[in-house]
Amino acid sequence: MMLLERLYTGKNKDSVWKHVVGTWKNKETRTVKPLYVSDLKDQDYLSVVFYTEVLDDMARFLVDHVSVCKDIVDTKTLMFMKPVFLPMPHDRPRDLNRFSIYIRAQPVFYSEIYNSILNHEFSGACFPNYLAYVFGDYDILMTMLAKDKGCLSDFIDSSIKPLNGVQEAIINPIKRTELLTSTGQWREIQRSLLCIPPWISKRLKEHYLYDTDPTAQEDLMLTGAMSDEL
Repeated sequence: MMLLERLYTGKNKDSVWKHVVGTWKNKETRTVKPLYVSDLKDQDYLSVVFYTEVLDDMARFLVDHVSVCKDIVDTKTLMFMKPVFLPMPHDRPRDLNRFSIYIRAQPVFYSEIYNSILNHEFSGACFPNYLAYVFGDYDILMTMLAKDKGCLSDFIDSSIKPLNGVQEAIINPIKRTELLTSTGQWREIQRSLLCIPPWISKRLKEHYLYDTDPTAQEDLMLTGAMSDEL
C-alpha cells in the first residue's frame, strides 16, 4: 500500500528537505520503501510518499527516522486507497509544470467523481499523472501536469467543480520533487498500479501514442517533476 507522510517544517523547510534526501534516499527496509519527496509551493510541509507491506513497520520507520530531525515540528499520515497511475501523452509539451489537486466531496458521490476523472478525455497540455482516495482533510488527491496554473484552473472550473458532490478543489503547485528509491523500483510500482481507461485504450489502437513506460532520462527538466514525468 502507498502512504503519504506530511512533515511539517515551520520555517526550516530546506533543512528538512536536506535531511530527507540525505538520510532516506535508498534507505528502504524489507517492508518499507520511501519513494519520493515533494515540496509544495507556499506550504509549511514536505510530502513523502512511501510503499509498505506492514503498517507496524511503517510506524517504526517513522519513529526511528523522524525523531532524529529536530526541524520536523509535526507529522500527518494519509493512506492512498485505490491509487492508479495513468499513461502520459507521448507528444506532451516539455515545458509543463506539476500540481497536486485536493478534492473535498460528499461521500455519496465519491465513486462518481473518481470515475468521472478517470474517464475524462484529457489533452496533452493538461492531464493527470495519478489519482487516489485519501479520506482525510480532503477525499481525492491527484497529481496533474499542465502548461501553467491558468490552464489547469480552467480545467478544474469547467470539469471538476461542476461534478455532483464536489465541495472544493484546491490547486497546489509543486516546487520540486526528488526520487528516494531506485528508478527500477519506482517503475515497478508504477507499472503495478497502471490504469488505462477505455478512452486511452481506443487511442492506443488508433496509434495515438501514450507512454505506458516513459523514458527515465530526457534533456529538459519539468518543474516539480521526476524524470519519469518529463
